[in-house]
Amino acid sequence: MRQNMRACRVRITIKHISFVGMLGSLGTLGMVLGLVGGVGCKPKAAHAPKAPLAIRVAAASNGPLAHRLHYVGTVHSQREIKVLARVPGTVIKLPVAEGGQAKKGNLIALLGAQDLMASYNRTGAEMGKASAEWEHQCRWYRQYKKLGKAGSVSDLVVDRYRKGCNAAGAAYRAAKASRALRGAIAAKTREKAPFDGRVLQWIAEPGENVMPGRPILLFGNDAMEIRVHVVESDLRRSVRVGTPVRVVIGETTHLLKVDVIAPMARGVGRTVEVKIRLRGVAVAALRNGMSINVSFVVAQEAQAVTVPTHAVLRRGSESAIFLLDGKRVRRVVVKVGVRDGRRVSVHGKLPKKFLVAVSNLEMLADNIRVYPVESGESVESGESGKSGKVSEGKR
Repeated sequence: MRQNMRACRVRITIKHISFVGMLGSLGTLGMVLGLVGGVGCKPKAAHAPKAPLAIRVAAASNGPLAHRLHYVGTVHSQREIKVLARVPGTVIKLPVAEGGQAKKGNLIALLGAQDLMASYNRTGAEMGKASAEWEHQCRWYRQYKKLGKAGSVSDLVVDRYRKGCNAAGAAYRAAKASRALRGAIAAKTREKAPFDGRVLQWIAEPGENVMPGRPILLFGNDAMEIRVHVVESDLRRSVRVGTPVRVVIGETTHLLKVDVIAPMARGVGRTVEVKIRLRGVAVAALRNGMSINVSFVVAQEAQAVTVPTHAVLRRGSESAIFLLDGKRVRRVVVKVGVRDGRRVSVHGKLPKKFLVAVSNLEMLADNIRVYPVESGESVESGESGKSGKVSEGKR
């Protein structure tokens, strides 16, 4: 600084020499030199280098990556029906306990309907009476028929007994049909298993009065499936019959597929029911109605270079990342591939291993000096989720 001050004073002094000659006075020269010495000049500031930009960086990773849609499904039997009361009555007996097995045709519910049984018994008595009357009329007809052939009675008398026999026969058949109808109605008080399966739930209790249409119990077979209600946007975009599905049961991840998609959306949310059948999966630990995590794999890459999603800078249609190169960053244009929410696969001219900037991306430029700080983010390869055994179910 002292050198700057001296140089400044010398420059000012030389500049004023002509002025001093004009004054022609040593006193005046002293005043001028004193004035100049008192004024001085400001030193030029030295040019300071620009400080590096502090950024956080994370390591890229190599491995499989999948884009999955996560839902919670419900376990059901593949065949699941509600057994309804078909006649008014009282639940007398439910012989199979909840969770109990029943073969096709086994009794699973018994209703009491005294009026129906009384009507059935009355038609039985009426059928017996009609049968006796039919036999009586036909016996007389056979006798008079013989007399008519012998000429003892006229044909008119024979025809009258023939008509009586026919009328009695018609009455018997009507009584028999009425009994069959009452029998069919009375049989509806006995509900039988429609197929091999188990009683999932008692909806009505013994002693409860029920009307036609009232559910008595829930019955299902042993084959299980998962039912998931998928929003229509996901269904239109990516979920199809055959879409791979990852299902986690306990410590095991099962690889299955979508089997059935309902033909229509339902409910306020316009969701569509999707069914995933549990083929080759041990279902002993599962119960109907249990919730289960389901992931639809809509896109995947077996081997991908992955970075955190917030490491990608998007400007218009172009995507880029900033690779750490010593104390500087290098901008690399990439093509974005599969993403799973936290990670995204990138494709371009990339080294095998590198660190990528994950902060202050808008302030970065190619070859800019940076001060990198490890972010501590874990960008693991492979698919996220519970670790454990992976089982590929039958498809």
